[in-house]
Amino acid sequence: MAGNRVLVVGATGHLGRQVVPALRERGKDVTVLLRPDTARATVADKRALVEGFRREGAAIVEGALEDAASVQRACTGVDAVISCLNGPQLAEQVSLATVAKKAGVRRFFPSEFGFDVVAVPKNGCLLFDWKRDLHAPLEKTGIGVTYVYSNGFQTYWAGGLGQLGLMAPPA
Repeated sequence: MAGNRVLVVGATGHLGRQVVPALRERGKDVTVLLRPDTARATVADKRALVEGFRREGAAIVEGALEDAASVQRACTGVDAVISCLNGPQLAEQVSLATVAKKAGVRRFFPSEFGFDVVAVPKNGCLLFDWKRDLHAPLEKTGIGVTYVYSNGFQTYWAGGLGQLGLMAPPA
């Protein structure tokens, strides 16, 4: 990955909570963008997660994807942004990449972790369609984009045989 300073967005989600410690273990300087209510969480498990990030040496920037100024603060001085967003937040990646580019970030890793969406037929899976439709706008921002395909995660794909929302094979 280009550079040593990385911003992780979506750090408290299913994947993000694994990415932050993995980056720290590899000696990366990690910044995490957290909503103010998440950064000051009172719910025990969320509070423990955020405190774990701090103990691991991650810098916390409070803000929201909808607030360009806070995204700009989070992007300042980083070399790469890793997006671990999901669902409806996927569309926010275009504005995130735009702000990151303006802040001088060189590399953007969109939340693409799964199967190569180009290899899946259109209208085959709503999530893949959303991700595929983001490729052109992301690349149009001018930031270097790297797509990471991990071929799915067992917790999401194996139980329901690739059918989102199912935790067991269909009857």
